[in-house]
Amino acid sequence: MEPPTVEQELELEKKILWFTEGASKEQLIKHCEAVERSYFHQAQFIANCLKEIARCKAKIACLENPVRQPTFKNFLRKLFDL
Repeated sequence: MEPPTVEQELELEKKILWFTEGASKEQLIKHCEAVERSYFHQAQFIANCLKEIARCKAKIACLENPVRQPTFKNFLRKLFDL
């Protein structure tokens, strides 16, 4: 991930200044509501991405190290010590 540009940092500082000096209580409340909704959706998205990454890693591990399933004949031999 690349660091923010100078323009992005200046835009952030402008927003912070607006919050501290120009925003009304109602505007701040609406902004907080929007931030909470955004946070919730981002958290859900990230959780789903992590689950998908784990599923893909498991598939890769199974492809790289396949597990042989015992045959029924070998199962019977082990069961009856033949």
